[in-house]
Amino acid sequence: MASQPTRGYWSTPAEPVATRRPGAGRYFFVALAVSYVLVAVVGFVPEVFGSVGLAHPLIAYMHGTLMMAWLLLFVVQTSLAALGVLKWHRTLGLAAIGLAAGMWISMGIVSIAQLSKFKTYDILLEQLIFMALFGLFFVWGVLVRRDAGSHKRLLALATLVLLQAAVDRMDWLPGLGLPEFSPHANWLYVLLIPLFVFDVVSIKRIHPITLIGLAAIVAAHTTISLFWTTPGWLKFAHAMTSAIR
Repeated sequence: MASQPTRGYWSTPAEPVATRRPGAGRYFFVALAVSYVLVAVVGFVPEVFGSVGLAHPLIAYMHGTLMMAWLLLFVVQTSLAALGVLKWHRTLGLAAIGLAAGMWISMGIVSIAQLSKFKTYDILLEQLIFMALFGLFFVWGVLVRRDAGSHKRLLALATLVLLQAAVDRMDWLPGLGLPEFSPHANWLYVLLIPLFVFDVVSIKRIHPITLIGLAAIVAAHTTISLFWTTPGWLKFAHAMTSAIR
């Protein structure tokens, strides 16, 4: 009898049949998507009603609309996948590419618009890094869309990093921030816990994409903490934004 090929740890683990049959595991990513919507609402609702500190409210609201559209689309896409309606899932996936591009551009526009009134160079550093993370996870997720396990985790990570701004606004949370960084930034890791638990329950180990996502967020937070408020970053950001404006 021919021996079965073995898998290394960093090979992509196949999703067990149990996760593709009707059951709680099948709807995990639907629940995760809904929880992301709730986090965004809790984080941004006070600012939406107050509009305090917004240099360009119209631009900010347009950006917020795109962000919420993305979150709701993520709920719909995970629901379609869970129900096995893959034809519509793929069709909406094409629309998601356009929405993601528009949302990514709006992040940059809002950042520059805020700089036209406030010298928020430190916030710009955070926004640029998480824009890069979103782009990385989303493009990677599209490229590996035939690998369901990696695809859904990468899209979940792309959506999760968008919630950093919402978490930063939750002033009622106890401080867990890195030095010279938002006091609430590290609460983002709490949103990763369900994905780790799902991996252990469904595939009996942590999926490589989940580990990469954690490492990328740790690297992002560490980079921000190291450069936040430093003279070198402030000088570079001032020069960069002065050239744009």
